[in-house]
Amino acid sequence: MNQGDLSGFAKAVCQRLTSREDSFVHVVTPLAFAYADCATQDYRVFIEHFLATDTP
Repeated sequence: MNQGDLSGFAKAVCQRLTSREDSFVHVVTPLAFAYADCATQDYRVFIEHFLATDTP
């Protein structure tokens, strides 16, 4: 893909969203929150395990 230029994907998505931004936000927002919740839980488990062990 666009090595080094991370904006290419975002630009391509935005070009395809013309007049459908609200629908996109409606679909993506719950996915983003679910992913964030999962990442938070994963981090919590990692920290609890890391802090509970004596080994580095």
